[in-house]
Amino acid sequence: FKFCTFSHLNADRSTVLYANRVYMEITDSTFFNTSATSDGGIMTLTMAIVKINNCKFNKSIAGFSGGGFQLRDNSYLELKNFEVYDFQAEIGGVVNMDMISYSLIISGKIENSSAGSGTVLVLFNSDSMQSIFQNITINNTRFVDKGNLMRLEASKLLIYNCTITNS
Repeated sequence: FKFCTFSHLNADRSTVLYANRVYMEITDSTFFNTSATSDGGIMTLTMAIVKINNCKFNKSIAGFSGGGFQLRDNSYLELKNFEVYDFQAEIGGVVNMDMISYSLIISGKIENSSAGSGTVLVLFNSDSMQSIFQNITINNTRFVDKGNLMRLEASKLLIYNCTITNS
């Protein structure tokens, strides 16, 4: 996908993309007002490799997990030069990762996102390799109930050069 706009999409799961065992690149695209009743407000990846560069995401909701992105079973997400606004989910307001091998999330901005647990990021059982969270600005995130900014369980995460304010 290149120079695409995805707007006002609703589904039970993964409004824009459900990727299973694929390689895909998404560049210079915009995602606006997407929602999923259960997981992956924008996309769910299962044993997939997805590279996203220079994209804007605004208003994405998942009823359960992965307000924007739901990753499972050795999937790889590379998210670079991005802007995320107004994401929401019960678990993993922006990204929910379960049993993934590696992810790279760099050079971006996350604002006005909320979740019951893991407002920005949730990593479960992802200790085979590490995920990198670098050069990210996080502003005005909200925790619901007993929320937290990031929730890690049996996982490795390298965080550096990030700015977090009003959270």
